[in-house]
Amino acid sequence: MKIRGGIILISDINLYKWLISYLAKYRKKYFLLLLVSLLISLLQLVAPQAIKYIIDSIIPEGALNRLYIILVALAIGIVLLITFQSISNLLLRYIQEYPVADLRISLLEHLRKLGVPYIEKVSTGAILNLFNTEITAIQEFYRRILPEITRSVILLLVSIGYLVSIDWRLSLLIIPSFLINYFIGPYFSKLSAKYGNETNILRGDYNKKVYDSIVGVREIKLNNAYDWDNASFIKSFINYKKSEFKLLTINHTRAFFRNLVINIGFILIILISSYLAIKGELTIGSFVAYLFCYFIVMDNLLGMVNILTEQQILKFQIRKVFDFSNLKPSVDENSVQSEYKVNEEFKGEISIRELSFNYGTNFNTIDGLNIEIKPGEKIGLVGESGCGKSTLLKLLMRFYLPVKGEIRIDGIPINSINPHQLRENIGIIFQDPFIYADTVAQNIRYGNPNATDEEIIKAAMDANANEFIMRLPNKYQTIISEKGSSLSGGEKQRIAIARMFLRNPKIVLTDEATSALDNFNEHQVILALNKLFENRTTISIAHRIASIKDYDRILFMKDGNIAEEGTFDELFKYKGEFYNMIKSRRQLM
Repeated sequence: MKIRGGIILISDINLYKWLISYLAKYRKKYFLLLLVSLLISLLQLVAPQAIKYIIDSIIPEGALNRLYIILVALAIGIVLLITFQSISNLLLRYIQEYPVADLRISLLEHLRKLGVPYIEKVSTGAILNLFNTEITAIQEFYRRILPEITRSVILLLVSIGYLVSIDWRLSLLIIPSFLINYFIGPYFSKLSAKYGNETNILRGDYNKKVYDSIVGVREIKLNNAYDWDNASFIKSFINYKKSEFKLLTINHTRAFFRNLVINIGFILIILISSYLAIKGELTIGSFVAYLFCYFIVMDNLLGMVNILTEQQILKFQIRKVFDFSNLKPSVDENSVQSEYKVNEEFKGEISIRELSFNYGTNFNTIDGLNIEIKPGEKIGLVGESGCGKSTLLKLLMRFYLPVKGEIRIDGIPINSINPHQLRENIGIIFQDPFIYADTVAQNIRYGNPNATDEEIIKAAMDANANEFIMRLPNKYQTIISEKGSSLSGGEKQRIAIARMFLRNPKIVLTDEATSALDNFNEHQVILALNKLFENRTTISIAHRIASIKDYDRILFMKDGNIAEEGTFDELFKYKGEFYNMIKSRRQLM
């Protein structure tokens, strides 16, 4: 995209097509805005034309009756102008808010399509910055840039036509004023674009730092790192504000230059208009009306140039959102070849054949893995960190696609199972489950939004959660603080297990669900899990071997594959790598 004097020659039309596409639903409102803008432009010319008529005709003739008529007409015109401006503001508000609301919804849906791979790769602060700061630039485009360009074009066409009708020679004086800005403007445009982009990047860094300081307050306090965090926060803020101040300086300088050009043109028009008036080639009324309309034209002409330059600055932010909206999901959940009716046929048999996977590197986290799991079988996954345990669960949930091999459930490749149905029948419990800032009941209901209060209480009782819930101030209607900070680790886990009881999946996956708990809470959670695991296929990643001692099989993973396999007793007697791991952890010895 090239810029000259603030006028933008668009080479990348796709970006603007994308922006305009969100206005398609509201095109009637937009066309109504165009009509209202045209009426406003015509009414703005009523005053100079009335002044011209009063000076040239009514005053010399002393026609008071006509003067009263003109004043009444002028008053009506002012009322109409204010009315149409109010309508215009309402339409602008509508056009500003609704397309942006649609955009936010579509971006949130797109974020969900991008899924876990994107969330794990991009920081939360960067995503929040995209949804808050960058979308504001698009809101500004709908609120001000597009309407201002539209109104300015309409007003310029009407106003320049009016000026030419008064005296075409005077109208030629507008050209030098415009050309001065046209040729010198690129200098300010380049500076604005440079510092606009820099400010946008530093604003994003600052927002991410704010987020890190908020979510990391516990670690900051524990490590007594107030001074370090404050210094980092202040440095980020100062860098952002310095760049913003440079941008504001450039913009104010540009505004000064703009006003200088307008007033130079004003002086030239006064000189030449006076000469023409003295020679009798221009009436006094035309002279006054021309000066009145000149400021309207120049203000809109140079204003439109500056608006076009500003949208070049906003383009850096808008492009980030545009690029995000065009990201392709690494797992296309709309490419399911057939729909497998899991509710009728799902048994929970899992077959993993020659499975390999990596995170975009040459090192395979999962390497040629083969596992056969019968329906209702309980499998424990153990191994050192980085051996591929958690990655395997993500592949089972279809968060990622393997680079080689396949996973089958009941003989059906999971790529052929509708993702919604797949996850309806596979539940996963993490080490630190997410708790919403909502009531206990709503947090449990998250497992099944249609669950009744009775079903929620039963699920809580099955998860050994009812007892501690009944001790809370408002029992099931108690508001839990954000991320469940008012609950213990065991209490959060039991709420997560209650969700699973509501979902009633055929396959349950757990990722070190008891590793961070004390003995009492671990016992309560294990009792709840054992009840949950009944008649369900279960795969549990375990750090504490005691929690999987009675499982049907234990798989010891190493370098992305199965190194040892068997029951606890079999592996313990074998005295291989599993035995050595237990011995090194001093467990059950």
